[in-house]
Amino acid sequence: MNKRSWIRVCAVTVVGFLLAACVSAFKGTKKGDLLDGRQQLKGAAREVHEIKVAEEEGNGRDLRWREEIVPEDSLFQDIYFEYNRSEIDTTVLSRLVRMARRMNTDKGVTLRIEGHCDERGSQEYNLALGERRAAAAALYLGRLGVESVRLEIISFGEERPLDRSENEAAYAKNRRVHFEVKP
Repeated sequence: MNKRSWIRVCAVTVVGFLLAACVSAFKGTKKGDLLDGRQQLKGAAREVHEIKVAEEEGNGRDLRWREEIVPEDSLFQDIYFEYNRSEIDTTVLSRLVRMARRMNTDKGVTLRIEGHCDERGSQEYNLALGERRAAAAALYLGRLGVESVRLEIISFGEERPLDRSENEAAYAKNRRVHFEVKP
């Protein structure tokens, strides 16, 4: 088993455990109780309700992931992180809600969630940080109803930078989670 396969197996296992833990932690809890206690999730309750309404209205529709329906540059854009952090910024939560809505509308697709880091730190640390970033996005999407079996996470650490320059602007571009829709 090569290194990439091993990392993928580990990542999928970790996400499975994280999502299973979240499901058991939320049993018997009202949706409002969960959202009231989290500053980060303000406004998401309304959007979760909109997802459920959209699902009910969309029954029987067969939406495909064509560029004219979901332009790659509008919905599945990369999300960026602060240095050495894996918490999702509140400014991108509404986009993740729209991603979940789209994923819940078309059950025939999966989403590959890639975690990336800048070059600072060891390779092992950056692989772990990239995995935490991807897992954070997967966990949030899972809380919005996207099945964990349709979410694949992988960490590339510092291996696939967008910008190879060695300055803060380049580092900021490289601290990201990238989304790839797969039919």
